[in-house]
Amino acid sequence: MSEQNDDLNPDWLREEFQRVLEWFDVDRYIDAKSFGVKEWYFVLSRRAISLEIFPKTKRLEIVRYVIETPLLTQGPFTSDIFPRTVRDVSVLSAWIAKEIISANEMAREACEAWEKLSNEGDPTPLVSDEEKDEWLIHAATAHATPGTNPIINSGYSELLALDGLSQASYVFAEIDLYAPDSTIINDFKTWLHEKRTSITFARSPVRLFSEKELGRWGQQKILPYIDLMMAMREFGVTLPNHQIGEILFPNVSDVDVAEKVRKTVAPLAAEALSCEMREALQRAANAIRIDETE
Repeated sequence: MSEQNDDLNPDWLREEFQRVLEWFDVDRYIDAKSFGVKEWYFVLSRRAISLEIFPKTKRLEIVRYVIETPLLTQGPFTSDIFPRTVRDVSVLSAWIAKEIISANEMAREACEAWEKLSNEGDPTPLVSDEEKDEWLIHAATAHATPGTNPIINSGYSELLALDGLSQASYVFAEIDLYAPDSTIINDFKTWLHEKRTSITFARSPVRLFSEKELGRWGQQKILPYIDLMMAMREFGVTLPNHQIGEILFPNVSDVDVAEKVRKTVAPLAAEALSCEMREALQRAANAIRIDETE
């Protein structure tokens, strides 16, 4: 990329965009027609995540590099394609959990009372009968042990539901490593069934992607379209649909390429690039990996 003038001068940006167009080659994207869920997840996430986390000046470099290597399917996001479905609670997750618990007055006071009791042996009841009743009304599945506090022994996900928060893909579970493997596995299956029955994931939420659907993304040139839109956004330039269509479909003359871009390519690209679709691709790729190893 040529040297910048006056930081992000509009004239310089337009000149750079023209250079991008000069070596933009839609033929570099041909092999996307044969991509599977793993490859589509990577190339879409590469674009979405890079442009979300880097500053403007860095994004300009990323746009050019992405367009130069549009079908790259290895890099810093590769490990995210097959994340372990069971793993230690991260420090960040624990910190977020603490923040959510602290924001709930009843949960915070119950935990503080338990801490005081364990440190000082204070015989003061942890919560009143009214507070227990109120909590149990909202957390019907609380696993309270006789003589203990139902609030601090209830599930963390119940606290999220109580606060009206949506369920995350990952939830917390406690595992007794002193127990035999067979007991842990059986108890985990019971816990998994109960958890998925009580929330939105009644079954393993893996969307099936057909070769026809994925092939259509390649045929409709959504990846080069996404890259052109990225370049236009970052360089502050707008191209009309007829010009975009001519770039994407240089050998098509029997259809209105502007209408094709507006009615087919643009909405299809927006759907593929959405967070929901990328998450579905990730889970589908992970499911395939698991099937291949069994």
